[in-house]
Parts: sequence; C-alpha cells; structure tokens
Amino acid sequence: MASQNLSQEASWLQLQAGLQKIALSAPASAFGEPSDVNALKLQQEIQSGLLFAMLLAETEAHVIKYLDLVAIFQRDKYAWFCSLLRHMIADRFPKIQKRPLVFIFKVIIPQLLLREAAQPAFPELIQASWRWLSLGSGANPHLVDCVVDTLKNHTRWLYQNPMLISVVFYSLCGALLDMERSSVPHIAALREEAAMQCVRLWKERQADVRQLGRDLIRAVSNVPRLDPIQREFHSILAEQLKQRTSRLYTQIRLTKDMESQIVFIFQSVRVNFHARHFEWFKERHLSSESSDMLIPELVRFVVNTFHPDNKLLRSDFVPRWLFLGWLLRQCRGPVSASASKLALLYDWLYYVDPTDRFMNVEAPLLLMWHSLERNPDLTAELLEFMISHYDQSPIKDRVGHSIQKGLSLCLANKVIPYSSCCLIAWSFSQSLYYFW
Repeated sequence: MASQNLSQEASWLQLQAGLQKIALSAPASAFGEPSDVNALKLQQEIQSGLLFAMLLAETEAHVIKYLDLVAIFQRDKYAWFCSLLRHMIADRFPKIQKRPLVFIFKVIIPQLLLREAAQPAFPELIQASWRWLSLGSGANPHLVDCVVDTLKNHTRWLYQNPMLISVVFYSLCGALLDMERSSVPHIAALREEAAMQCVRLWKERQADVRQLGRDLIRAVSNVPRLDPIQREFHSILAEQLKQRTSRLYTQIRLTKDMESQIVFIFQSVRVNFHARHFEWFKERHLSSESSDMLIPELVRFVVNTFHPDNKLLRSDFVPRWLFLGWLLRQCRGPVSASASKLALLYDWLYYVDPTDRFMNVEAPLLLMWHSLERNPDLTAELLEFMISHYDQSPIKDRVGHSIQKGLSLCLANKVIPYSSCCLIAWSFSQSLYYFW
C-alpha cells in the first residue's frame, strides 16, 4: 500500500512538472490570446484532460491538486471549464458513477465557488446541476447536500445573484417532496437541513423568492415541512397568484433529457405514430411508482413552457392536449392525480389579462373539448375540479373572473366553438353555466 501511494505521488509530481514546463516554455501570450486558435485548442485539451483526471482520482486531495493546475492554463475566468462541466452534468448525469459524482458536488463545485475568478461563469453551471435535484425517483443526496452547503457557506455569493435564489428555493421544494418518500439512509437530517434553508431564504430574501410567481404557492403547499412559510401566505395570497410564473422555473424541474424528448414528440412525431413514443417516454421516465409526483411537473412544463407556433399548430404533429391527456392517465394515486389537475388548470384558475399567456389556457380547454366524445369522464373530472377549487378558494370572485376571462379569450381566438362550451357546461351540471 505504501509503495502504491509513493507511485501515485511520483506520478502526480511528474504530471505537475510536465504541465508547468509547458506553461513556462510557451510564449507569454500563448494562453491569453483568444485569436490564437492553436493556443486555445491546447488550453482546452489540457483542461479536458485535467477534468477527466479529477473524475478518476483516488482522493479529494488529488482532485484539488488537479483543479489547481486548471488555474494555470485557464485565461477566461474558468468559463470554458465550467461549460465543459455543465454539459457533462446535463448530458451524462445518470451515467456518472458514485465516487466521481461525489467529487463533482462535494469538491469541484465548492472549490470553484471559493475561487473568485470562477464566479462569473458559475450561475449556468449551478442551474444545470440543480435540474437533477428532483426527478420523482428520489432526490440525489449528494446534490442536495451540495445545494445546502452552497446556502450555508457561500451565502454572500448567492445573494449577489437574485435569480438563483428563487431557482434554488423552487428546486429544494421539489427535492423535499422527493425526500419525504426516500429510503436513502441518513436522509432525515439532510431533509431537515434543506427545510431550514428554505425557511431562511424566505425570511431573509422574501422579495427574491416571490419572483417565482404563482407557482410559489403550489410548490410550498405540497411540502408539509414548510409550515412556517405557509402560515404567512394568507397576507400575500391574492397578490402572489396574480403573478405568472416564468418559463425558467417550470423548465428547471425537468432534466435536459426529458425536455428534449418532449420537444421531439411535439415537433417531430405525427399523431398516428405517437403511441410507441409515449410508451418509450413512460419506460424511460415514469416506470417506477415513485415517479408519480413527476407527472405534475411534466404537465406544468407542457402548459407553461412549451408553446407551439402557428406553423406547428396547423401541422399533424402531436398536439399538447393529446400528450397532457395521456399524462393524466398515468397517475397511479389520488394525490398525484389531484396535483396534476391543478398543474394543468393552474394558470386558467388565476388568469390575469394581459400578463398571462393565452396558450396556458388553450391546452386544458382543448383537452376538455376533445375528451368530451372520447373520454367524457375526464372532461367531467376536470370541470368538477374547477368547481371544487372555485368553491373552496378564499378569493372566490377572482377565480370565477379568471375562468371567464380565459375562456372568453379562447373563444375570441376560435379555439373551440361557443356552442361546444355551452354543451360542456350543460352536460354535467347547470351550476357550471356560471363560467360559460
């Protein structure tokens, strides 16, 4: 063992000496002139090799040594190195083994945060990493630990990036929901720490957290450990629900792989060939029972983030309403089903003109209309959900006005005929006629 350690140390010293020799023998401008293509290529190849060495390292000390060598060859404030790491996390996360994964989130990212030169390139890397926080199959404890560590030890840097504050809050809410069902050892302490950090962000940077828009209410209401925040909602509820949620937030709750596959279905798969693509998506992302709570996030992405243009709307590719109806049928339990219906109808229930998008109402309305003949039970369930939400809402008048306003806009744009609207309402309950 001792001889093996000596051999590793000798190899490390040899590598260090070789790289320093390259750096010293190169002209002064070799690594600093962006127009020199050969110098730039050499710089990037060395950084790629060092990142590969970090992932194969035996100890955390070796990882830090390799990162110190990156500092010698980077001349862009770690922008290219952070970009390389970001793409690797975004595209290869499920295939990275446990030890390299620990090195990334427990050593490389925290060490980069300590280096002031790397901080300008860091927000995009952070966002790419945090997209893997909540996947419906159990939160990744190493990644959650990294986020909590960032909140505890790098508060000053985080508070200089207001957008990241709302991103990390929203991501941690999803991770907390996953950790409630997780059986990973020692998850309880991490869960409590994550909840404490959410409450702390709310108390110290409430204005930044509230940039989440109306999805702040939905996200926090699902997490029982955030009661201190929920108790304050009565004073901000009406104002918060007026604010629409940016596409960024509903996008970061999905991985890049999920997003790419959904976009591919909408842009490249024709209706008559959609069944096998739906099954393929299910096998890849919705095969386990624990993935049930991922469905509401998929619904929110389709409704709030992906809005097809007119050319796509006139094509015979898979429409959003068809995929949304299929997602609702994948719910295994009543909790997931209720959360998915709310995710589908959320923007319609609190529609505010002109800040909200018409397309957020178009998808659920088309789903009701097309289901009236093929699956009338689904149309009835959605209408009954809207009525129930209206009856129980503390801002009942606002909800009724939002439903009317959103529907009127759809009718003005001829999404469905007016006669069909009346038929939908009258078919199930005369009390629903108030909305139409």
